[in-house]
Amino acid sequence: MRYPDSSHIKPRFISVDVEVTNFCSNGCAMCPREAIKRPAGVMTGDIFRELIHFLGESRCLLTFSGMGDPLANPMLPEFIRMARSAGHETGAVVHPASFLSHRGGMERLLECPPHSITVSFPSVQPTVFERLCPVITFESALNQVMTLREKVAGRSRIRVSGILTRLNMDEKNEFRAFWKKYDFPCWVTPCHSRGGNLANYELLMETQDRGLAKGFCSLFMFHTFIAWNGDILACCHDLDGSTSLGTVPELLTFRHLLTIKERMASIRPCPSFKLCSRCDEPLRNISLPMLPETGSPEARHRFFQKLAAASKRSK
Repeated sequence: MRYPDSSHIKPRFISVDVEVTNFCSNGCAMCPREAIKRPAGVMTGDIFRELIHFLGESRCLLTFSGMGDPLANPMLPEFIRMARSAGHETGAVVHPASFLSHRGGMERLLECPPHSITVSFPSVQPTVFERLCPVITFESALNQVMTLREKVAGRSRIRVSGILTRLNMDEKNEFRAFWKKYDFPCWVTPCHSRGGNLANYELLMETQDRGLAKGFCSLFMFHTFIAWNGDILACCHDLDGSTSLGTVPELLTFRHLLTIKERMASIRPCPSFKLCSRCDEPLRNISLPMLPETGSPEARHRFFQKLAAASKRSK
């Protein structure tokens, strides 16, 4: 494995995933939920206000995602409203089953819609979908996606994401053709082990390289994960809190976090947590394009376009 050189790159605050809760009842086959050792809970309004202060003028892409179901936090509409008012581009990652498990969940999401909504829809093959997502049928899930688009009425961009597993390893073209038929932007990526925590390793298509001993994590350089309790973790795959870089109130602003990341980036491996040695996240070894100096939506968009192109070249 040839690892990318990051000596010319300084960390930037471009993308942030906010875990507004780590509760979820969707029961997806690939989720390592039973292995979570971090405390369980939901983000409060006070913590989110601290988070907005911490983000300051970063104008980052703030996505409501993580190890839980964002719709399980009743304050989600208020959080989106606060983030948008502070000038951040917002997104949310949701599962079709969430709209059924939370009464009024779709309406709550659209009370103050984020700029973009990513729907997790693992497979367009009904038998595979229902094996990966046992709490909802394929037909019902598809109906939820179509209803969502109807109710969004152009107020938010909807995208669909899928995964390739041993059950559907040749589905990429079929997945893209299916959603193109419905005029949905989409992408599909290989299932990975969630930092060695995957619930069912039989889903992986093949044995993947797990070492970061000679390299660094590309995601660590531009992406930040914040847990429901304000703990800033090196990775969303951290199930026990062992990669904590500090807390939102403790570090005061995002610039304090960048100082910590820059110091860590000068040492190999980066980061050097035990979790990283088991990681097979596809984006971890991407040779990054130059990170933007500003947090403008235009600069961020150009960066993600270049990142997508670099990801395709690495395959």
